[in-house]
Amino acid sequence: MPDANVLEGLIDQKLQRILQLFLRKKDELFHLQKISKEAHVPLTTTHALMKRLIAMEFISFITVGKFKLYKLAGNQKTKALEKLLHGK
Repeated sequence: MPDANVLEGLIDQKLQRILQLFLRKKDELFHLQKISKEAHVPLTTTHALMKRLIAMEFISFITVGKFKLYKLAGNQKTKALEKLLHGK
């Protein structure tokens, strides 16, 4: 089984905190400010990282009015990521 510590230094800590948040709360929808607050990542950085995670298909979003709500994508990539980080 892969050791999650092997990713230290390869994945930015801020990105790792955001991913961990989504993996812990798989079914929850998040507003950008909530992600920023709970992951302890500055809002501007959170926005940039979310754009990257959406492009990589790890995160999906829905638009409600003028707000975007983000959620962990339910695909093979996220399952593989969870296995790698949590050994599940």
